[in-house]
Amino acid sequence: MINKKNKRKLDGVMNLCCFRYFLLFFIIITQFAHGKDEIEIDINDKIEECLITLTSVELKEQIDEVCKILLSLNDIEIKQLTSSLVNNELSVNASLVEFCQSINLYRSKEYKGGLSILPTSTFIHTSHNCIEAYYFEHKGNLHRYLGDYTNSISSFLQSIKAYENLGDFYELSRINYKIGVSNLDIKNYILAEEYLNKAYTFAQKTKSNRLKKTTSITLASCYQLQKKHKKALDLYYFVLNELKFNANDSARVLMNIGSIQKTAGRFSIAKSYYHQSLEIRKKSKDTLGIAKAYNNIGQLHIEMNEYEKALKYIMKSYKYAIKNENNNIALSSSYNLVELYTHLNKSDSALWFLDYYVNLSAQIRNANIRNELLELDKKYKTLEKDNQIAQLQKEDALNQARLKTKNILIVVISCFLVLLLIVGYLINRQRKELVQSRRRLLRQKEDITGMNEQLRVSNLAKERILSVIGHDLRGPVGGLKELIELYMELPEYEPDDIDNLLKSAREASTSTYHLLENLLSWANSQRGEIVFNPVATPLLPLIKQTVQLLDKSINTRHVKFEYDIPKTLVVQVDMNMLRTIIRNLVSNALKYSPENGLITISTEKNNASLHFCVSDQGHGMTAEETQSIFKKKETYFIGSEMTAKGTGLGLILCKEFVERHGGSIWIESEKGVGTKVCFSIPAKGIKTKSVSDLQVAPAQ
Repeated sequence: MINKKNKRKLDGVMNLCCFRYFLLFFIIITQFAHGKDEIEIDINDKIEECLITLTSVELKEQIDEVCKILLSLNDIEIKQLTSSLVNNELSVNASLVEFCQSINLYRSKEYKGGLSILPTSTFIHTSHNCIEAYYFEHKGNLHRYLGDYTNSISSFLQSIKAYENLGDFYELSRINYKIGVSNLDIKNYILAEEYLNKAYTFAQKTKSNRLKKTTSITLASCYQLQKKHKKALDLYYFVLNELKFNANDSARVLMNIGSIQKTAGRFSIAKSYYHQSLEIRKKSKDTLGIAKAYNNIGQLHIEMNEYEKALKYIMKSYKYAIKNENNNIALSSSYNLVELYTHLNKSDSALWFLDYYVNLSAQIRNANIRNELLELDKKYKTLEKDNQIAQLQKEDALNQARLKTKNILIVVISCFLVLLLIVGYLINRQRKELVQSRRRLLRQKEDITGMNEQLRVSNLAKERILSVIGHDLRGPVGGLKELIELYMELPEYEPDDIDNLLKSAREASTSTYHLLENLLSWANSQRGEIVFNPVATPLLPLIKQTVQLLDKSINTRHVKFEYDIPKTLVVQVDMNMLRTIIRNLVSNALKYSPENGLITISTEKNNASLHFCVSDQGHGMTAEETQSIFKKKETYFIGSEMTAKGTGLGLILCKEFVERHGGSIWIESEKGVGTKVCFSIPAKGIKTKSVSDLQVAPAQ
């Protein structure tokens, strides 16, 4: 009775026999078609040996032989071979041919092509663990070089499972090493350390000194990248003492140890290892290694602030790199020389090497671009050549078809182009409409946002006006009402009492009048109803007239006024706005002036503007108070708390009217000394007239 396992072996033997006769027929046909006298290696025997090989070493040797045979065939012959194998129900053999062709493409660095023709993993189920392991290892290599590390690591893990079944420590060390290096490439140091440790452990179970050395050095480098310097140093010292190294490997390990010591700040120890590495490089005449060693020693001296010594070694590195045309080392050395000459205050040399560094960087980039273009051109020419061969072979069969389909193709292409133009036009028009709609929506959004802000400010202003009316306006009006009622109820007063009542009534009514006038002016300015109309105006008469009205109405403390204004000064201002500014500033000065105090009104002209100042001898303000008054528009009016001293509306009007003239306003004050409020207007339009002209054209 035949079980499933024996039946599978019998079917395999039958398949191999059929495949051998088919290959013999194929070889005869190929020799006849191409004029080949003989084929030195029987490809059928090699495929048979691959399918029955029991060790991974023998498998790779046999697959290499099949790959060499396939290299002697062109693409068309390989496709004919695989098609024939499939037609003869030898799909496993056909898959093995495709697998070998994929290996050839991988070795020629055509990774995308190798991955595209790689057969699915279904064929390995009819094979053995060796093929399965080698298949997934090859697939992982392709993904890795294409930058697809996720699929690469996944394939390597599947390869590990197959090698575990074989118990091959050498291959297990190799694949774990590849997974570790792949994780190093993507800077996943934790997984890299895990798999490199596994690779190192398996390597210790083999007799391969090369494998032990490679895994040890890479694992130590992984520790070094993770700044696990003690583990890295222990492993580096171990491999130096226990394993056999060639000169280049020893120099590289010594250089890595020096780098770790430099990172730890042990510069003298680092320097010793760097020099040991340098001596080995010199003995082996490794010019590239010598240049790297000199560069590292120079960088060490830079960190030790020994710039002269650093310059000596880095200059040697630079000369070695130039002599041996190593652009990367020359680039690094020239950058270090720029830094050194900068520290040494040698600007000319620093600039020269900086220019060299920039030019060399551009050359390297251009060279890389040229290499990529050459590689693309090479691939393009190869594809073009293959296409030409295939085209020549199919040309006879396709000539009649081309003649029959030519007119149809022209009509189809024309219709397609017209349709494409129509679709493009419609898409472009729709895109323009969308862009316009978006712009309209953005404009509407901006308009709505602006209107909302204006409404918010208007609401705040309305609330503030109501608050002013309810607080500051209510007080003076209520006081005036009480004075009148008191006078009517008690008619028998002394003359002095009547004078005092009348003075109080006058003060209350004047304060109420000024507050109403400020409210009206501010409301009109917010609605844009105040027209800015600057005219040439004699300054001193205008200011005196404004001050005299205030002096008679609210100057109850007998405050005196002093003017420091040229009599012949004429300015281009809006007279009503200037009167409002002066009235409010003088009113504030009177409010805070002491008994028999002095208020000074002065001007000062410079090249750019004319400065006005109103100074009082009141109690003054702190620096914080002066900075906050004009910090932002309506700070003291809208949204601020009212005090018994006033609304702050007059200062807001002053600020707005001064800014309408193109000027600015500020406060200079000192606590306990007094306050000076100043504002400026541009000097344009300011001039001096004769006294006779002023008499003819007085202030309006």
